[in-house]
Amino acid sequence: GVPVRVVVSPRNMKNGVVEISTRDKSVQVQVPLEEAVTKVKELVQKLYDEIEEGVKPFQE
Repeated sequence: GVPVRVVVSPRNMKNGVVEISTRDKSVQVQVPLEEAVTKVKELVQKLYDEIEEGVKPFQE
């Protein structure tokens, strides 16, 4: 699965935010509900970019 967690709780909904974090806890943020999808996409892309950079030495 994708190593990003989105927490939608009654308290967060009351405040109009969601909590987003990565599995390794390197990122833990609260974002407005309207921005959640964009933020998750950014985090997933960042994680894939990091993975790609990590395997480059083995591809040469």
